[in-house]
Amino acid sequence: MELNEQQAAKIMTAASLMLRERERQVKTGRTQERDALYVGAELSRAAAAYATPQGYRRHNGDGVPTMYPWHPSTFKPEPQTYEGRLVELAKAGALILADMERIIAKRDAEVERRGE
Repeated sequence: MELNEQQAAKIMTAASLMLRERERQVKTGRTQERDALYVGAELSRAAAAYATPQGYRRHNGDGVPTMYPWHPSTFKPEPQTYEGRLVELAKAGALILADMERIIAKRDAEVERRGE
């Protein structure tokens, strides 16, 4: 199936939002070196917290999803408008990208160590 121009434009917009958010994260110190320190699925859990709409997030009464791995003050939910959800999904996507980067780096280091 080929994408038409309108479908391709929406995909490019979504990808651009995620990449800009990942760039923002890196500029604020959330680098690959820092991400390499996470070993308990923190990045994926944070991504899941942002990807889940507010009405479906399980929390302990404080509004912070129970799966969110870091200090509650760092969870920054957005209004549940179209734009707010796009921001949250861009955060989720960027966190998934960060976790993928972490896993790829770990895999590559192991391959290099084994001499493959």
